[in-house]
Amino acid sequence: MASAGEAKTPRLLGVGSPIVDLAARVDDAFLHRTVPGGKGGTLHVSGGELEALVAELPEAPRLVPGGSAGNTVAALTRLGVPAALLGKLGCDERGRFFLDEVRRRGGIASFITTVPGGRTGTCLTFTTPDGERTMRSDLGVSAELTVADVDFRGIEWVLTEGYMVDAPDFEEIFRRARAAGCRIAFDPGSFELARQHRELFAAVLRDYVELALVNRAEAESLCGSGAPEVLAEKLSSWSPCVVLKLGSDGALIKRRGEDALRIPAVKVENVVDTTAAGDFFAAGFFYGILSGRSLRDAGACGARLAAAIVQVNGTELPADVWEILRRSFATK
Repeated sequence: MASAGEAKTPRLLGVGSPIVDLAARVDDAFLHRTVPGGKGGTLHVSGGELEALVAELPEAPRLVPGGSAGNTVAALTRLGVPAALLGKLGCDERGRFFLDEVRRRGGIASFITTVPGGRTGTCLTFTTPDGERTMRSDLGVSAELTVADVDFRGIEWVLTEGYMVDAPDFEEIFRRARAAGCRIAFDPGSFELARQHRELFAAVLRDYVELALVNRAEAESLCGSGAPEVLAEKLSSWSPCVVLKLGSDGALIKRRGEDALRIPAVKVENVVDTTAAGDFFAAGFFYGILSGRSLRDAGACGARLAAAIVQVNGTELPADVWEILRRSFATK
């Protein structure tokens, strides 16, 4: 497999889909008229179906690097933490764009494989005036990820996303990471995936995962309905530590055998776009953990970063905002 970038050992390795997001702002009428499926969810579509939806947009979408694990890795890189994404890109215009952005941000590109003739994964993200995002994804070659040649040794954390469930080596990723002594985190990715693959995700959480990163809809798909405290308790019976993301209600952090910690959300006056809010919360949380902070302080870092990203359109913050965040995190 051909890889790009300079070899370097990251502290966190995200295993996921290197996806180019096509960010589009639409109204609810367009969404209901044009986009199949429910508002606020994520569904996989074919490449042809995705391009047909692009053709219906009232204006050209904006290209940004995306993918759940990719967003978390990119944010950690901006905070000065060595992090990398393991995944596959096509040798096409969107793939070159993704790699160029990784390098521009100072990221580690050596775990990304490019596939001649392959199609780069793409996610069309529809954002409505209320800030809610609805996603339709074509995973392209990213779904073909294999880990036979990957060396997990020396990596502290491996973060795997549920979007990789159809990859040939989905379960092998967890086995190899565990055998290498890595700490493993898992994010189901969407409530649709959690519902569809409930038994598999539950088994992964029980057998391999030290840290579960889930939002409320995903938790309910895995455990059934219930109050956040009930959901966190159930999930902590599977994985030793759970971060239950609750949007504007903050988060619950539950370590098995301990009382849950409630992390308040940072108040935001104007929510522009909720895309990647959970991914950025995860990045702030990992920043705290890798900096030796307490779970509560790590959760506060996550809340701060999530609040920042929902105030902009897309998945990238202005340089001056990153500088403010780096300084504030470093002084805690």
